[in-house]
Amino acid sequence: MTIADSALLITGANRGIGRALVDEALRRGADRVYAATRRPFTHPDQRVTSLIVDVTSRAQIHAAVERVESLDILINNAGFGVFDDFSDSAVLEQHLAVNVLGTHRVTQALRYFPARLSTLGSRVEGALREVLAEAPSFVAFEGYDTVAVIAELLRLHGTDRARIAEGWSTVAVDGTRGQNRFGRAPGVSVWQWIWPPIQVVARDPKEPDRFSVLYAAGAPAHVESRGSRI
Repeated sequence: MTIADSALLITGANRGIGRALVDEALRRGADRVYAATRRPFTHPDQRVTSLIVDVTSRAQIHAAVERVESLDILINNAGFGVFDDFSDSAVLEQHLAVNVLGTHRVTQALRYFPARLSTLGSRVEGALREVLAEAPSFVAFEGYDTVAVIAELLRLHGTDRARIAEGWSTVAVDGTRGQNRFGRAPGVSVWQWIWPPIQVVARDPKEPDRFSVLYAAGAPAHVESRGSRI
Protein backbone atom coordinates (compact mmCIF):
# COMPACT_ATOMS: atom_id res chain seq x y z
CA MET A 1 0.00 0.00 0.00
CA THR A 2 1.43 3.39 -1.02
CA ILE A 3 0.53 6.32 1.24
CA ALA A 4 2.62 9.00 -0.48
CA ASP A 5 0.56 11.27 -2.77
CA SER A 6 -2.63 9.37 -1.84
CA ALA A 7 -5.96 10.56 -0.46
CA LEU A 8 -7.18 8.75 2.65
CA LEU A 9 -10.36 8.78 4.72
CA ILE A 10 -10.01 7.68 8.34
CA THR A 11 -12.99 7.26 10.65
CA GLY A 12 -12.65 7.80 14.39
CA ALA A 13 -9.75 10.09 13.60
CA ASN A 14 -9.78 12.49 16.55
CA ARG A 15 -8.03 10.41 19.20
CA GLY A 16 -6.17 7.21 20.01
CA ILE A 17 -5.34 4.95 17.09
CA GLY A 18 -7.34 7.12 14.69
CA ARG A 19 -5.35 10.26 15.48
CA ALA A 20 -2.12 8.25 15.24
CA LEU A 21 -3.18 7.00 11.80
CA VAL A 22 -3.81 10.57 10.63
CA ASP A 23 -0.38 11.72 11.82
CA GLU A 24 1.38 8.70 10.32
CA ALA A 25 -0.35 9.19 6.95
CA LEU A 26 0.84 12.79 6.91
CA ARG A 27 4.35 11.72 7.87
CA ARG A 28 4.38 9.29 4.94
CA GLY A 29 3.47 12.02 2.49
CA ALA A 30 -0.30 11.69 2.04
CA ASP A 31 -1.73 14.28 -0.33
CA ARG A 32 -5.04 14.58 1.57
CA VAL A 33 -6.40 13.03 4.78
CA TYR A 34 -10.14 13.18 5.46
CA ALA A 35 -10.55 12.90 9.22
CA ALA A 36 -14.03 11.62 10.03
CA THR A 37 -15.15 12.26 13.60
CA ARG A 38 -18.42 12.61 15.52
CA ARG A 39 -17.42 16.04 16.86
CA PRO A 40 -15.62 18.99 15.21
CA PHE A 41 -11.92 18.26 14.83
CA THR A 42 -9.07 20.58 13.90
CA HIS A 43 -5.55 19.69 12.83
CA PRO A 44 -2.65 22.10 12.18
CA ASP A 45 -1.73 20.42 8.88
CA GLN A 46 -3.63 21.94 5.94
CA ARG A 47 -3.75 18.55 4.22
CA VAL A 48 -6.32 17.40 6.79
CA THR A 49 -10.02 17.92 6.02
CA SER A 50 -12.39 17.39 8.94
CA LEU A 51 -15.68 15.56 8.30
CA ILE A 52 -18.48 15.23 10.83
CA VAL A 53 -19.51 11.58 10.64
CA ASP A 54 -21.44 9.41 13.05
CA VAL A 55 -21.11 6.02 11.36
CA THR A 56 -24.57 5.04 12.60
CA SER A 57 -26.09 7.92 10.58
CA ARG A 58 -26.63 7.33 6.85
CA ALA A 59 -27.38 11.04 6.37
CA GLN A 60 -24.05 12.13 7.90
CA ILE A 61 -22.13 9.50 5.91
CA HIS A 62 -23.66 10.61 2.61
CA ALA A 63 -23.13 14.29 3.45
CA ALA A 64 -19.46 13.56 4.15
CA VAL A 65 -19.02 11.64 0.89
CA GLU A 66 -20.23 14.70 -1.01
CA ARG A 67 -17.24 16.63 0.36
CA VAL A 68 -14.64 14.04 -0.62
CA GLU A 69 -13.02 15.09 -3.91
CA SER A 70 -10.94 11.94 -4.44
CA LEU A 71 -10.08 8.83 -2.46
CA ASP A 72 -7.47 6.10 -2.68
CA ILE A 73 -7.59 4.46 0.77
CA LEU A 74 -10.38 4.03 3.32
CA ILE A 75 -9.54 3.10 6.93
CA ASN A 76 -12.56 2.13 9.01
CA ASN A 77 -11.16 2.83 12.45
CA ALA A 78 -14.25 4.07 14.31
CA GLY A 79 -15.23 1.61 17.01
CA PHE A 80 -17.24 1.31 20.16
CA GLY A 81 -16.60 -0.82 23.23
CA VAL A 82 -18.45 -1.01 26.53
CA PHE A 83 -17.61 -3.79 28.96
CA ASP A 84 -21.09 -4.46 30.21
CA ASP A 85 -23.58 -7.24 30.61
CA PHE A 86 -23.83 -8.75 27.15
CA SER A 87 -27.04 -10.47 28.10
CA ASP A 88 -28.59 -7.05 27.54
CA SER A 89 -29.58 -6.91 23.85
CA ALA A 90 -29.38 -3.10 23.81
CA VAL A 91 -25.65 -3.27 24.54
CA LEU A 92 -25.12 -5.78 21.73
CA GLU A 93 -27.16 -3.68 19.33
CA GLN A 94 -25.05 -0.62 20.10
CA HIS A 95 -21.84 -2.54 19.40
CA LEU A 96 -23.22 -3.92 16.15
CA ALA A 97 -24.49 -0.50 15.03
CA VAL A 98 -21.01 1.02 15.23
CA ASN A 99 -18.53 -1.81 14.77
CA VAL A 100 -20.32 -3.83 12.10
CA LEU A 101 -23.11 -1.87 10.41
CA GLY A 102 -21.21 1.43 10.63
CA THR A 103 -18.20 -0.04 8.86
CA HIS A 104 -20.48 -1.56 6.23
CA ARG A 105 -22.34 1.73 5.61
CA VAL A 106 -19.17 3.79 5.16
CA THR A 107 -17.62 1.21 2.84
CA GLN A 108 -20.78 0.95 0.72
CA ALA A 109 -21.12 4.73 0.49
CA LEU A 110 -17.61 4.97 -0.92
CA ARG A 111 -17.75 1.83 -3.05
CA TYR A 112 -18.66 3.68 -6.23
CA PHE A 113 -16.44 6.70 -5.80
CA PRO A 114 -15.44 8.90 -8.78
CA ALA A 115 -11.97 8.37 -10.26
CA ARG A 116 -9.34 11.05 -9.88
CA LEU A 117 -8.76 12.79 -13.21
CA SER A 118 -5.69 14.69 -14.31
CA THR A 119 -5.97 18.29 -15.53
CA LEU A 120 -6.21 16.92 -19.06
CA GLY A 121 -8.85 14.45 -17.93
CA SER A 122 -10.97 17.25 -16.52
CA ARG A 123 -10.80 19.09 -19.85
CA VAL A 124 -11.74 15.90 -21.72
CA GLU A 125 -14.64 15.32 -19.34
CA GLY A 126 -15.93 18.86 -19.90
CA ALA A 127 -15.74 18.52 -23.69
CA LEU A 128 -17.54 15.15 -23.62
CA ARG A 129 -20.26 16.47 -21.32
CA GLU A 130 -21.04 19.17 -23.87
CA VAL A 131 -21.38 16.58 -26.63
CA LEU A 132 -23.19 13.88 -24.64
CA ALA A 133 -25.24 16.07 -22.29
CA GLU A 134 -24.30 13.59 -19.54
CA ALA A 135 -21.27 12.34 -17.62
CA PRO A 136 -18.96 10.27 -19.84
CA SER A 137 -18.23 6.69 -18.82
CA PHE A 138 -14.81 5.22 -18.04
CA VAL A 139 -14.87 3.82 -21.61
CA ALA A 140 -14.67 7.35 -22.99
CA PHE A 141 -11.56 8.17 -20.96
CA GLU A 142 -9.85 4.90 -21.85
CA GLY A 143 -10.76 5.46 -25.49
CA TYR A 144 -9.19 8.93 -25.42
CA ASP A 145 -6.01 7.57 -23.84
CA THR A 146 -5.78 4.73 -26.36
CA VAL A 147 -6.14 7.09 -29.33
CA ALA A 148 -3.54 9.45 -27.83
CA VAL A 149 -1.03 6.61 -27.48
CA ILE A 150 -1.60 5.32 -31.02
CA ALA A 151 -1.32 8.85 -32.42
CA GLU A 152 2.02 9.34 -30.64
CA LEU A 153 3.38 6.04 -31.99
CA LEU A 154 2.36 6.98 -35.52
CA ARG A 155 3.87 10.45 -35.11
CA LEU A 156 7.19 9.01 -33.99
CA HIS A 157 7.43 5.94 -36.23
CA GLY A 158 5.00 6.39 -39.10
CA THR A 159 3.30 3.23 -40.28
CA ASP A 160 6.40 1.02 -40.08
CA ARG A 161 5.15 -1.99 -38.08
CA ALA A 162 8.62 -3.07 -36.98
CA ARG A 163 9.50 0.39 -35.64
CA ILE A 164 6.12 0.67 -33.88
CA ALA A 165 6.65 -2.75 -32.27
CA GLU A 166 9.97 -1.54 -30.88
CA GLY A 167 8.60 1.84 -29.86
CA TRP A 168 6.30 0.87 -27.00
CA SER A 169 9.06 1.18 -24.41
CA THR A 170 9.59 4.86 -25.30
CA VAL A 171 5.93 5.93 -25.17
CA ALA A 172 5.18 8.57 -22.50
CA VAL A 173 1.90 10.34 -23.30
CA ASP A 174 -0.17 12.51 -20.95
CA GLY A 175 -3.53 10.85 -20.35
CA THR A 176 -6.79 11.51 -18.54
CA ARG A 177 -5.57 9.90 -15.29
CA GLY A 178 -1.84 10.46 -15.52
CA GLN A 179 0.96 9.64 -17.91
CA ASN A 180 0.53 6.59 -20.15
CA ARG A 181 3.64 4.41 -20.22
CA PHE A 182 4.19 0.74 -21.03
CA GLY A 183 6.23 -2.15 -19.71
CA ARG A 184 6.51 -5.92 -19.83
CA ALA A 185 6.09 -8.23 -16.86
CA PRO A 186 8.75 -10.97 -16.55
CA GLY A 187 7.95 -13.84 -18.87
CA VAL A 188 5.24 -11.89 -20.74
CA SER A 189 5.83 -10.74 -24.31
CA VAL A 190 2.90 -8.30 -24.45
CA TRP A 191 3.45 -4.62 -23.70
CA GLN A 192 1.04 -3.43 -21.00
CA TRP A 193 0.10 -0.17 -19.33
CA ILE A 194 2.31 0.31 -16.26
CA TRP A 195 -0.73 1.84 -14.49
CA PRO A 196 -4.36 2.66 -15.51
CA PRO A 197 -6.24 3.42 -17.79
CA ILE A 198 -6.52 -0.39 -18.09
CA GLN A 199 -9.10 -1.36 -15.47
CA VAL A 200 -11.36 -4.28 -14.54
CA VAL A 201 -14.94 -3.17 -13.92
CA ALA A 202 -18.29 -4.59 -12.88
CA ARG A 203 -21.82 -3.26 -13.23
CA ASP A 204 -23.75 -2.21 -10.17
CA PRO A 205 -26.63 -4.77 -10.13
CA LYS A 206 -29.01 -2.15 -8.73
CA GLU A 207 -28.07 0.50 -11.32
CA PRO A 208 -27.09 -1.11 -14.65
CA ASP A 209 -25.55 2.11 -16.04
CA ARG A 210 -23.17 2.38 -13.10
CA PHE A 211 -19.77 0.69 -12.99
CA SER A 212 -17.36 -0.14 -10.18
CA VAL A 213 -13.63 -0.45 -10.86
CA LEU A 214 -12.53 -3.66 -9.16
CA TYR A 215 -8.86 -3.65 -10.15
CA ALA A 216 -6.47 -0.97 -11.33
CA ALA A 217 -2.70 -0.70 -11.60
CA GLY A 218 -1.99 -3.85 -9.62
CA ALA A 219 -4.14 -2.96 -6.62
CA PRO A 220 -7.85 -3.17 -5.77
CA ALA A 221 -9.80 0.03 -6.31
CA HIS A 222 -13.38 1.20 -5.94
CA VAL A 223 -14.31 3.75 -8.54
CA GLU A 224 -17.60 4.83 -10.04
CA SER A 225 -18.31 5.58 -13.67
CA ARG A 226 -21.69 5.91 -15.31
CA GLY A 227 -22.52 4.61 -18.75
CA SER A 228 -22.98 6.90 -21.73
CA ARG A 229 -23.13 6.77 -25.49
CA ILE A 230 -19.33 6.57 -25.64
